[in-house]
Amino acid sequence: MTWMAEHTNDPLLRRIRNEFLEMPGLCLTLKQASRLWNLDPHTSEMALHMLQDEGFLCRTADGRFVNGSVMVRGGARA
Repeated sequence: MTWMAEHTNDPLLRRIRNEFLEMPGLCLTLKQASRLWNLDPHTSEMALHMLQDEGFLCRTADGRFVNGSVMVRGGARA
């Protein structure tokens, strides 16, 4: 089993996924995500990148994180 697969049900990743699913238009910078989930920047960055690597999140041209399905349906946002 890969490291990524082992952490799919991690409570923090589940929480972040749920936030993006409950608010489909959510579009966050790393700093905003850290503040929203009360995390240090390193932890936020790792979690968001894990979700990006698994295809759940995408990044906009300006570096914001959004739900990957929103990017596919709505195209790239600036």
